[in-house]
Amino acid sequence: MEQHSPFSDQTALEEAHRILREEIEALRQLEQVIGEPLVRAAQMLAQARQVITSGVGKSGIVAQKLAATLRSVGVAAHFLHPLEALHGDLGIVRPQDIALMISKSGTTAEILTLAQILRHRNIPVISLVHTADTPLKRLSTLTLECLVRREACPLQLAPTTSTTVATVVGDMLAGLIIRYNGVTVEDFAANHPAGQLGRNTLLKVADVMHTGAELPLLAPTASFRQVLVELSEKRLGCVCIVDDHQHLLGIITDGDVKRILQKVSSLEAVTAAEVMTPDPVTIHPDALLAEAVRIMEDRPYQINVLPVVDDHRRCIGVLRLHDVFRAELG
Repeated sequence: MEQHSPFSDQTALEEAHRILREEIEALRQLEQVIGEPLVRAAQMLAQARQVITSGVGKSGIVAQKLAATLRSVGVAAHFLHPLEALHGDLGIVRPQDIALMISKSGTTAEILTLAQILRHRNIPVISLVHTADTPLKRLSTLTLECLVRREACPLQLAPTTSTTVATVVGDMLAGLIIRYNGVTVEDFAANHPAGQLGRNTLLKVADVMHTGAELPLLAPTASFRQVLVELSEKRLGCVCIVDDHQHLLGIITDGDVKRILQKVSSLEAVTAAEVMTPDPVTIHPDALLAEAVRIMEDRPYQINVLPVVDDHRRCIGVLRLHDVFRAELG
């Protein structure tokens, strides 16, 4: 006979919330203990010829993630498995490198052996541990003690809270290194040429926007019928309302049309000026696509189209969110 678990949906949800609360609380406590050692560690890593990260098990996965993050911002960084290091991979280590070793207990034999070897080679070791006064600390140049009282795992065994804390500390180190090394958006883009991230940080609005005859432009005195025709013919989801010198006065979107249809019974006398949203959000043609996405999405209500204006607020283009995601590098 099939047995049904007494673990109900409600109990499962309560357990999920408990895990979340415990991990959040661990991060709150982390904020209280992280101080000068973190800053010093970031300074050391920022000046390193190469950063070597290492760890075993789940800590090793966190160390791999940190190395990948550092590489993405232009830092030479490699993950070195403690066991493989003892069988030839130590050849990657050079003078002026710095090692960052992550270990929950700081007692793992492979980690301690590697730390001893690196110490003999005069390679500074920064350790990130979750237990006080560990053997790894005594082999380290600098230790980040991010103490974790218990794992959020129901068995209190699987690395959960500890890996969350280690990941966040790694993110903090990476963020400080970005500042110390003066990494720019352009630097970041150079390391991400493919995918949407690469497009957003390499392409500018001018590379993607609709211009010229594609632009849906009307005067504020245009009739509502003209607005509908322009929306239908240009098919960009908006009409830009401009003066005689093409200065942007407002915008009419499909949503504006629907709202006016609900409000007004007779549309014969309605003009574009009465329907438009004045002084709409705009973007400059030299802005990166990443900035355009931020403007369109980082708001209470997402917008899908942006008028593009020059330094004199002349409407010279229209950018759709759809165009951003279809953009290709030349």
